[in-house]
Amino acid sequence: MILIREKPKHPPSKAAEMEQQASQKRSYKASMKLLFKNKNYLRLAASMALSFGVIVAYISVLDRGLKALDYKEPGEYILHIVTFAMLFGILGTFTYSFLVKKTKKFKTISLISTFRST
Repeated sequence: MILIREKPKHPPSKAAEMEQQASQKRSYKASMKLLFKNKNYLRLAASMALSFGVIVAYISVLDRGLKALDYKEPGEYILHIVTFAMLFGILGTFTYSFLVKKTKKFKTISLISTFRST
């Protein structure tokens, strides 16, 4: 009993290693440093930021256009337009994913969806 350690020197699996790392306390600065070293996180954050930027730009252009046409409450119209655009985007995602699974022609379906959306 004296020679047996309480914990092994190296964790037995990746899950045990992650659990061991999670149990250690890290400072906020160290956590953020670790997060920004993760390239997959940075790619995801950049794609989300670009998508959000496109939506904000679209809404601001739409707002100015509706104000130029003397709409009383352009915000209400913009809300409806953006909501329907999002709903049709979700519907289109399901439709095109079904078509890709059925036909196995990703490139052709992608080109068709790109040209249809512009």
